[in-house]
Amino acid sequence: MRLSRSLLAVLIAWGLAGCAGASDAAPTASEKMEIVGEVVRVELEGGFWGIVDRDGRRYDPSGLPSAFQQAGLKVRVHARADAERLSFRMWGRPIVIEHIERRERP
Repeated sequence: MRLSRSLLAVLIAWGLAGCAGASDAAPTASEKMEIVGEVVRVELEGGFWGIVDRDGRRYDPSGLPSAFQQAGLKVRVHARADAERLSFRMWGRPIVIEHIERRERP
């Protein structure tokens, strides 16, 4: 019975670890990325702005410029992972925007 409980505990832990999904996994500090997506307003914890890419991956940008704080705005973003920022939002990958521009085409 003890072996069964241990195995069950391992399987539960493994399953919960997989729930976060690869799309929201913590990136490395040096990871740079280009994101093509859409600005979204997330109504959690008082509300904040996020970016969702074409594949549904979510990004939590720090300091999104006010000119880009428009739900549905199509953007192209050059960013790097923000491994130093602690967040309780549990929504998306924390990123630092290095360059952002409006995108005309979908």
